Amino acid sequence: MLSTIQSVIESALPESTAYILNPEHDGKHFQAIVICPSFEGVPLVKQHQVVMNALKAQLETKVHALALKTFTPAAWAEKKHLYSYLESEEVPNEQSRRACKRPNKKRH
Repeated sequence: MLSTIQSVIESALPESTAYILNPEHDGKHFQAIVICPSFEGVPLVKQHQVVMNALKAQLETKVHALALKTFTPAAWAEKKHLYSYLESEEVPNEQSRRACKRPNKKRH
């Protein structure tokens, strides 16, 4: 499902890079981080609408929840250090790295 969500987003926004996570490891609750040059000058709400509209079919049938963060390339350059776990995953190929599971956080 991770790669399906990623593929749908990147097809709808051809210049985008999408990172899809399943932090609950349940196949129903996902997080998406989408970086796209076409977001430049577009209000955040409109950015989210573009992504959510692309995923409409999946959201109706297979995805229970999707937390979404969108960035322009410039905003991503400033914030990507907060998401270093996306690139540090030890996985066999690029596809898996970009559609990864977020490491478990210890809860207190």
